[in-house]
Amino acid sequence: MPFGARLPTEWDVKRRIAHKKEIAKLAQFCEEAFKQSVLNGARKSAPSTMEIEALKTGRPIICRFYFLDSNVKAIGINSYTTAAQAIKDLAKRIDLPDTTGWSIYEVNGERGMNQERLANEAEDGAISSRCSL
Repeated sequence: MPFGARLPTEWDVKRRIAHKKEIAKLAQFCEEAFKQSVLNGARKSAPSTMEIEALKTGRPIICRFYFLDSNVKAIGINSYTTAAQAIKDLAKRIDLPDTTGWSIYEVNGERGMNQERLANEAEDGAISSRCSL
C-alpha cells in the first residue's frame, strides 16, 4: 500500500492561521451577542436579512440617522444593539451630554411594508432594518 506525506507549505500554514483568526473573531462576536442577549432578554422578532448578512461577513451594519436640522450621522451597529444603545452611541458622536427626551423615530420599509413608529429602547434589532452594510 503506497503512502505519501509532505510537509505543509508556507501557504498551507498561512491559510490555517487565517482560518483560525476568522473563527476566533466569530467566536468573540458570538460571545458578545450572547452576553447582550442575556442582559437584554430574548428577541421579540426574527433577525432581518441584513443582520444575517452582517453576521456572515463579520462587518457591522452601518445605520444612518437623519436629524431635523438636515444633518446625517452614521454609526455601526450589530444584531444585538438596542435603540437605547444606539442613542448613547449617537450622543457620543454629536457631543450630546444628556439624552433625556431623545427618541428614535423608525421608518421601516422592509418586506414591502411601510411602517412608522418610535423605536422601543429595549427592543432588539429595532433599528437594523433601515440600515445598510
